[in-house]
Order: sequence, then C-alpha cells, then structure tokens
Amino acid sequence: PKLGIDVVSGHVGGVKYAAPAMLGGRYRIREVLAAGGFGVVFTAVDERLHNKPVIVKAARYDDDLFLHAHDRAVHTQVKLQRRRSLVEARVLGHACMRGIGGVPRLLDMVEAPSPRLRGPHTAQDGTRFELGPDLYQGERYLVLQRISGETLDRACTRSGFRGNLLGHCRHMILQV
Repeated sequence: PKLGIDVVSGHVGGVKYAAPAMLGGRYRIREVLAAGGFGVVFTAVDERLHNKPVIVKAARYDDDLFLHAHDRAVHTQVKLQRRRSLVEARVLGHACMRGIGGVPRLLDMVEAPSPRLRGPHTAQDGTRFELGPDLYQGERYLVLQRISGETLDRACTRSGFRGNLLGHCRHMILQV
C-alpha cells in the first residue's frame, strides 16, 4: 500500500515473491510461475496485444539479505542484480539476432518499483525497516516471449526416463 500500486504476490518453495500488478501500463502480471538462483518468473499478459501471454522475469532477493537493518550488503546486492539483468537482456538480444532457437525473445524491459525491496523487513534484533526509494525504485523487469512446452522437472519424472537415463539426458542436453 505504501508504494501506491497494486501488487501481485505468490509463494514458491515457501518463499513469498511480489511484483507490481501492472508494468509499463500494458503488462498485467497474473501469478508467480517459478523462482531460480537469480530470478523470479511471473506469468503475465500484454493487454495492448489482446492479452497475449508473456513471461516477466524479476530479480530474486534472498530473505537473509535483510537480516540487518543498516547493512551495506543490501545496496551492493541490489546493484549486482540490476547489472545481471542488463547482461541477461543483452545475451537474450544477441541470441535473437543470431537466430538461436529455443531462447525466449526479449520483448521489453520495464523499470518499476520493487515491492520485495520496499519491505517491510525484520532484522535479527526484531527491528522493522523499509528500504528507501533509492533502492526500491528502478527495478528492471524483463518481459519475455512465452514458450510453451514441458518443464525439465516434468520431463525428468516422466515414466521410462530412468530406464534410459543416459539416452534421455543426452537428448535433453542436445535440445538445450
């Protein structure tokens, strides 16, 4: 509420993630799809293009980053994550230009506030704190083409996968 925007949140693996409900006046975030080492992926639609399904990737910040109310590591980590998102955007752009298949196309990059950074957070001593606008403003959200298909987790648990583990792994690696 303090950001003055609607927020969409969801849980993955017991961790709560959040993002603005609307990005750039056109991308409406629906729900959290997955979370990985560096990012959180949300499903969304492009309202300008008749609700075309897209994916939105945001930076992922671990809870332990917020253990201390006045820790400089928060500033360092935020800057690092934002630099990573720029590098990822460039890599995706190069993959598209070179015609590399199976890589989602970067459709847009939108800057918006990060509800996850804003807080509130609780330090180890019980102190509640919120980060200032210098950190929670300007978060980069990558809007990507949505590619349908089977997830790697599902493919690995399919019946018969373990019967020919080497063959199936080789096939997947070649596809990736």
